[in-house]
Amino acid sequence: MNLLITAEDAIRLAFPANGPIDAALITESKIRAAQSKYIRPAFPSAFYEKLCAGEYAEFAEQYVRPALAHFVRYTVIPDMAVQVGNLGAFTADPRYGASATDKQREMLRAQALDDGQTLLAEAAAELDGHPDRYPDYVPQRPEAARVTVAGGIVFRRPKLRKRRREDR
Repeated sequence: MNLLITAEDAIRLAFPANGPIDAALITESKIRAAQSKYIRPAFPSAFYEKLCAGEYAEFAEQYVRPALAHFVRYTVIPDMAVQVGNLGAFTADPRYGASATDKQREMLRAQALDDGQTLLAEAAAELDGHPDRYPDYVPQRPEAARVTVAGGIVFRRPKLRKRRREDR
C-alpha cells in the first residue's frame, strides 16, 4: 500500500505551529495504521486503490490528506505524551512548562479525531456531489455508509426496516 501522506505533511497539516514536532515520532507504520483504519473504509476498494496509486491527486491533496493528517495526530499523541526507552516508560520533562494532564491529552485526541471525521465527511460530500469529476467512484452499499468511528470504536448503525402494519 502506498502511503497517502508523509510525516512532514502530517505535521504541516494537523499539528499546531507553536512548537517543533519531531517527524521521527510519526513512523510509516503509524501512518499506515491510520490510513488503513480511517481512510480505507471510507472509500470503495477500487477508488481507494486509485487514490493510493496517485490518481485523483488534487482530490487527495484537498480532502484526503488533511483528514489523514488529523487521524495520524490522533494516533501519535499518546506516543508523544509518554516516552519509552531503555529505562522504561516516562513522561516528558519540559524545561519551561508542565506536561499536559490526561484529560487535556484526551481533549486533544478527541479534537483531532473529530477534525479528521469532519474532513472525511467533506471528502464524501465532494464525491457524492460531483460524480462527473470522479467517474471511478462508485458509492458503497448503503450498509457500508452506516459506519461511524468514535473513540476508536467502530459503530454500525442498524439497518432501518420498513414498519409493518402491526408495528404502527
